Amino acid sequence: MKKGLNLFVALVLIGTAVLSFHSIKGYAATIPTIEYTYPSSNDQYVPVDTDIKIEFNDKVLRVTPGSITVQEDGQYVPLDIKEYRRSGNSVFVILSKPLDFNKTYTVDLSGNSVTLSNGQYAQNINFSFRTNYYDFYELMVINEKRLKDMLAAYSPRQIMAVAPKKYINEVTVLHKKQGALQEEQSSTNGITNIDVVTKSEDVSYVHVDIMKGDRVLKNQYASKVTADSNGKTQSKGDTFTFDVGFSKMPDFYDVRIKVFNSANKQIDEKLVKFSAAEKLITEYNESFKYETDGAVISFHELLSDEKLFSSLLSEHNIRDLKVQVVDR
Repeated sequence: MKKGLNLFVALVLIGTAVLSFHSIKGYAATIPTIEYTYPSSNDQYVPVDTDIKIEFNDKVLRVTPGSITVQEDGQYVPLDIKEYRRSGNSVFVILSKPLDFNKTYTVDLSGNSVTLSNGQYAQNINFSFRTNYYDFYELMVINEKRLKDMLAAYSPRQIMAVAPKKYINEVTVLHKKQGALQEEQSSTNGITNIDVVTKSEDVSYVHVDIMKGDRVLKNQYASKVTADSNGKTQSKGDTFTFDVGFSKMPDFYDVRIKVFNSANKQIDEKLVKFSAAEKLITEYNESFKYETDGAVISFHELLSDEKLFSSLLSEHNIRDLKVQVVDR
């Protein structure tokens, strides 16, 4: 009888222990945790168009606005965030603008600001990453060994060509030679007007060089147009119009246009070749359409689409193209 009682007690104790173990295990599984972030901490070659992703262990129900920030090292103000997007177990932080190259960024998450189905995530966390890059020109033209090493570590789908944004939409040259419009009229001096239409985003000012070969003949800053005498030409909406005038111009020259942002950084450049016609006044217009404006394209996509690859190389100076990688 005593032996049977002892066996019963032992079974009860074992059952209690098993239940306790499963209870602890089940409780642990309900604690909100972070499973994964992208970028990962200390990633080095993060693409500049990256959306920040934080993946939890349960469905995300709510995110407190402003609770997740992204800040560039050395700056006091966090980056502007367009949207916190919930998707299943993840929160995506969508930035208003792409990141800059060769910078370190830190993501901060405040505790108790993300609510999951299994509770609030309580911890404050932060992680940093860099937006380093490789030169497309170096990889594809002059350093085959570096390309070989990269392909040993990453597949073509993970290697991304990053094109700069383009800002110059249109250039119009109105060029008058010196001379009389009609025989009975007086001869008038030569004069040239150059209009440059740009995107309004990021553009602060425009500089124009008149060139022959590598030699600069004349140069001047263009001014922003608000309205002409009849009110038709305006800088409005998503474009700006800049204009500049020159006198005593040759009949053949190149127009080099440089566009700058408010930090005095050059963000675009275009060279337009002009030659005057036989008539006294020549109007020349050139518009620019871009397939790869600010694009981030995998090497796999470039290999799959010869036209896209050609557009990338024709629309940009090859030395301005960057290469970054996406980890899996």
